[in-house]
Amino acid sequence: MANSNYFANHTSAHLESIAIDRYRRLIDCIPSKCRVFREIWGNSTILCLDFVDCQEDLESTLQQSWLLLAGLQSLGLGSSIIVRIKQKMIKIINN
Repeated sequence: MANSNYFANHTSAHLESIAIDRYRRLIDCIPSKCRVFREIWGNSTILCLDFVDCQEDLESTLQQSWLLLAGLQSLGLGSSIIVRIKQKMIKIINN
């Protein structure tokens, strides 16, 4: 029998970290140096991809925006992605 308290032993931040790790593994076009995190945007949370350490990979990754969104929705992480370099917003990808 599976441990019924498994999720009770983890914080929401930990579970979010697990979901983001799954997203990174699922979407292999995201460079390893790209920072992936969620943040508050208005009244919801969105996924952020920060290319500050891998700007040379930005364009090739953006060409896979359909894949980025498909993975996001399959894991229930939201419906929008902000692509940025540090504080400069480059693009919003959404459905």
